[in-house]
Amino acid sequence: EYIANFGCWSGGEPFSLIWTLDAKEVMVVEIEQKNLKELFKEHDIVRSRYPESLQERTIKTVCRDMTKPLPELPNQHYDLAYCENVLYSLHLQGSTELLEKGILQMIRVVKQNGFIVAAEPNFGVEFETKKVHGVDMSTSIPKSAPKDLSPFFELKGLKKLLIPNSPTYAYCYQKL
Repeated sequence: EYIANFGCWSGGEPFSLIWTLDAKEVMVVEIEQKNLKELFKEHDIVRSRYPESLQERTIKTVCRDMTKPLPELPNQHYDLAYCENVLYSLHLQGSTELLEKGILQMIRVVKQNGFIVAAEPNFGVEFETKKVHGVDMSTSIPKSAPKDLSPFFELKGLKKLLIPNSPTYAYCYQKL
């Protein structure tokens, strides 16, 4: 019923979560104000075109870094903490410390028996680069497979959920 959504690149992710999981509330934690502006635009469009789709449902936001204290998100309040490519971004910032802080934040806000789900298809992937007009440009062609993030979650005492046919980069855990 209550979801903490860490990161929302396009603005559409919180709507997918709220409707797919029939949630009452999604709390979005996003570090980039521009991404929240996209979310607000999407929210205005949905509210004006399909007002019934948001009845008794709330999307709240906070513009903050998930690796810092977040008093707006109470301990053990959410049924699900979800992120997509956010842990990858933390890792790119240079240390496993940030990655671990992000995972610990997700664990902190989830209720006992709640779920932590991370979709991280780019984690540890090296992409091809080529010169375009003399500038190195990454392409979407991966040179390597994603690295396994499981040890970062399992060291935190979470139970891994085995979901048939799920991709290796979909991390689903339950907080015991």
